[in-house]
Amino acid sequence: MGNGGGVTPRTTLALLAVVIALFAVALALGLGRDDGEAMAVPGWSAALGGWLAGKQALPVGDLRPASSVSAADVRCHEEFTRNGRLTLPANGTCDLFVGASSSPVRTLELRLASGTLAHVRVDLVDRDDRLTAATDRSLVGDRSVRVQFYEEGGRLRVSCPTVCTLSTATPGPN
Repeated sequence: MGNGGGVTPRTTLALLAVVIALFAVALALGLGRDDGEAMAVPGWSAALGGWLAGKQALPVGDLRPASSVSAADVRCHEEFTRNGRLTLPANGTCDLFVGASSSPVRTLELRLASGTLAHVRVDLVDRDDRLTAATDRSLVGDRSVRVQFYEEGGRLRVSCPTVCTLSTATPGPN
């Protein structure tokens, strides 16, 4: 005698087993290490996460000088888009706008190539160009920082108290 096309106990158990297996995988990927270091993310997981989230590297064509009047902004924009490096004098600042895009998330990774300290500020905006979030990060030594811009764009400000050079770093797993 049929059950009228309803869900059988066997189907329910199979679905429950799949949910438990997915939970176990998610839990295993989310566990950290005891020493405070980030756990390595498998390449397939990072690739799948990037594909699902629509992340991509920030195209240099999305960057423009924050001010066409500021020679420093124009110079740093040209240097950065030409060779992926940005050299600032002592107490120098570079302001760049990140234009809107259809990509939901764009990532830019910067590395302090020379110098002792750099400050990176990211201002995110909404569709009406109003500030929605701001993040300040400091780069010390040979460290890198990954910043993300959403489809609405925003502003990137880099400043250095002493002469410094930043370069784009090859994005790796999150």
